[in-house]
Amino acid sequence: GIYIDVFCSLKHGVNISKTANQIQSAIFNSITTMTAIEPQQINIHIRSIVAEK
Repeated sequence: GIYIDVFCSLKHGVNISKTANQIQSAIFNSITTMTAIEPQQINIHIRSIVAEK
């Protein structure tokens, strides 16, 4: 199966759990639609929280 690790930075104040779930769903749907292969695991790693300017 396919295992995907995504490393990202999020803006301060966003809901981390909700955003990570949205990223996971979007990647899952895109990969499945484009390849007809369902990823076994999609890991979202939050590397940093960025202050808004």
